[in-house]
Amino acid sequence: MKGFWRLYAGLAVLTFAPALARAQVNDFGVGGVLDVPSARMARENTFTSTYSRKDVADTFAIAYQPFEALETSFRYIISFPRNVDPVPGSFCDLDETYCRNQLKDRSFEAKLLLLRESAYAPQVALGVRDILGTGGWNGEYLVASKRRGRFDFSAGLGWGRFAARKIATNPLIRLSGRFSERPGFSGVGGELSFGSFFRGPNLGAFGSIRYSMSNVPIDLLASYNSDSYANERSLGVIDSADALSFGIEWEATPGMRLSLSHQQGGVAFKLSAALDTGVTPPRKAPIILGRGKASPSLKTSIAVFIGGRV
Repeated sequence: MKGFWRLYAGLAVLTFAPALARAQVNDFGVGGVLDVPSARMARENTFTSTYSRKDVADTFAIAYQPFEALETSFRYIISFPRNVDPVPGSFCDLDETYCRNQLKDRSFEAKLLLLRESAYAPQVALGVRDILGTGGWNGEYLVASKRRGRFDFSAGLGWGRFAARKIATNPLIRLSGRFSERPGFSGVGGELSFGSFFRGPNLGAFGSIRYSMSNVPIDLLASYNSDSYANERSLGVIDSADALSFGIEWEATPGMRLSLSHQQGGVAFKLSAALDTGVTPPRKAPIILGRGKASPSLKTSIAVFIGGRV
């Protein structure tokens, strides 16, 4: 429980920090809308902290943009049934049956910018989720984003969990039969999962729309998720998983965003804060003798020393 309060404190620090940055992230802490990614990224040197709470999982994420074309994110995800004792959504002792049903996962995600948006071409990015995790949330995706007025449209193709709602057969199977099989959930994290990248028999499609209102710092959100959350439904974490999600996001300050949405049949909440680590904080100019008007105390000290007058 102490770890969670540390994260909340970190979010508060980011909120009132002098070098706030703007970042539009999804529930997993990377550029996106609600529960799906987009090709959008924050500016270079941006650090983002995100907390997302919904029926399917509680997600704690930190993200950093080390380069202009690379976005990275580390997250901790907790999934557990909320319809049993104790109070739904509360934390408890690990010895209790309620907590033994929890699914905890640490994972790392990276997204690479392939094409920058122009007047006619969309922005395109390639992402890999759960590179160093257990494989419980792993998936790869190719996504494009394009702005039209106040609308920002995104559409992508995905493998792994992004392919749970199949639209086609994995086209990479034509290159090699090895792409037809994907390793399952390992339960052991900390190892690179190159053997599962872009593999599996199916290909899925997802998308999102963000509409920025003109007179108020509010965005209207909608997304279609190709992840069916089959594992979480089988364990009783959620009863159903709607593909369509809707929400509203408010930029409370230039750096902190709050969102409320309807996802997987329930209500979801997200808080994110971003900080520009590339900004050098202002420093007080040093006092240099002989330049400008010296302070009275300094003048007095000099006069006493040389036997002169102030």
